[in-house]
Amino acid sequence: MVFDLSKPALKAIKSTFGGGWVVPLNDDGRRVLTEYFGEGPTPLQPLGGEEGWIVEPQDAGDLAEYLKSESIAWKVES
Repeated sequence: MVFDLSKPALKAIKSTFGGGWVVPLNDDGRRVLTEYFGEGPTPLQPLGGEEGWIVEPQDAGDLAEYLKSESIAWKVES
């Protein structure tokens, strides 16, 4: 797989209190996030129950590096 910013596999959503959430947009996003977090997604109440994972502020850099190493592109929403 080639790292292609025009085809993100997940979206990262910033939180006003630091950190945020990641939500898969396709099967590749779901697979790599499940591998990274070691568990499947859960409903995120701040996002209306959309399924994803919580990302603590101190973990954001490590997650970004992992996604790059897996050639997984993402988009960021506020």
